[in-house]
Amino acid sequence: MTIQKRKIVVIGNGMVGHRFIEKLIGFDKDRSCQVTTFCEESRAAYDRVGLTSFFAHRDAEKLMIARREWYACQNMCPHMNAFVLSRGIVGSRGEEPKVACPLHKKTFSLKTGQGLSGEPLSVKVFPVRVDDGEVYLKLPPESQLDALLATDLHSLTKQSVCDMSSACAACV
Repeated sequence: MTIQKRKIVVIGNGMVGHRFIEKLIGFDKDRSCQVTTFCEESRAAYDRVGLTSFFAHRDAEKLMIARREWYACQNMCPHMNAFVLSRGIVGSRGEEPKVACPLHKKTFSLKTGQGLSGEPLSVKVFPVRVDDGEVYLKLPPESQLDALLATDLHSLTKQSVCDMSSACAACV
């Protein structure tokens, strides 16, 4: 007499799925079950609850890969007057947070605005504060911003050639 195997499909290979399969194998003495598992993880299941106690004596802040700091600087890289720093490469030099121009890799401190590439270049930085999950940026009055940051094509207070409704050659 041939025993037909029961087919069991387990979705997920987390702790619950793994424990279920262990119990099933324990009860399936005559091996009448065929188990198929679908999961995204490439590694074997691990005890996520136990993982919490594993890290209990460690500093969770050191495990973070993102900073909890906010910085604001002008978008124009002073090296070639290109509006590209918003697409720059953010990182750090030691403990100093920095942004690198995506065009020529000139780097600037996000704290002070000073150039870090050995050239006398700098960018304007602006104070940022986070209050109840909202991020606030303190900018000088528009007239000062125009004097500090604007070019003939981009001005906050006067009609300009670029209407900002689409990217112009100076913006890309």
